[in-house]
Amino acid sequence: MTQILIKKAWGDHVEEMIFSVVNQTKILFKTVLMESWYATQRSMALIDNLGKIYYCPLKINRLVDDTGGVEKYKNIGELSWNDSEKISGKIIKIKGFPRDKKVQLHRGNCFNQQDRIYCN
Repeated sequence: MTQILIKKAWGDHVEEMIFSVVNQTKILFKTVLMESWYATQRSMALIDNLGKIYYCPLKINRLVDDTGGVEKYKNIGELSWNDSEKISGKIIKIKGFPRDKKVQLHRGNCFNQQDRIYCN
């Protein structure tokens, strides 16, 4: 007997999990909390298109723009935060996302680390 091992792409696995919750188990939810390794454009777009809110830490080297295209993309760790933004967050564009897709970025503690958290 021959066994065939089919290795799924990581993104396909994430999509399957999300679609399983939505279409098969029909669990009602509004929010998705995920780890940074799930924070891909593909997975966030899927969650966004389902009308759900997502929260996840972004790695400190993720390239973002908080200037509306005036400056080049920079690492999240290089962003400056005024007092208002420290409280209410700031609107950013993540490199590789569609031109008009912006997310709200917040600073906070997550998993016992100082992480940058964003949501749609």
